[in-house]
Amino acid sequence: MICFRSQIIYVATSTLLTSGPTSVLLCCPAIRSNISPLEIDNVIRQIPDVAGVSTVGVPDGIYGKQVFVDIQPRESRWISPDAAPENCGRLLADFKMPHEVIFRDALPKTERGKIDRNALPDLWKEEHSTA
Repeated sequence: MICFRSQIIYVATSTLLTSGPTSVLLCCPAIRSNISPLEIDNVIRQIPDVAGVSTVGVPDGIYGKQVFVDIQPRESRWISPDAAPENCGRLLADFKMPHEVIFRDALPKTERGKIDRNALPDLWKEEHSTA
């Protein structure tokens, strides 16, 4: 593995693969692996009627981070609560499975209109501290 600034580049025989910024990877020391939220996002985007999706990690005492997925359905559409776990179960390894799937009317956005991944863990903490 060779590191250049915020990119991780994995060098294999003749294939060069790049991933996003290192801060995007969810570090899970208990399973000795890093999880790419973008990989999970891409699997969930394959579900019809998904308008937006964001995968985030929330601190966990056992695993380091737990994977949570926030999904925004298309306007006036309904997505089965089982759709995300079923799709992830077919296409992802068990340790990458989301711990919880949360459906939201709208995902928080940055000033530039992108999904604000930094706001989602705070929303999760607020919702689960009152539960």
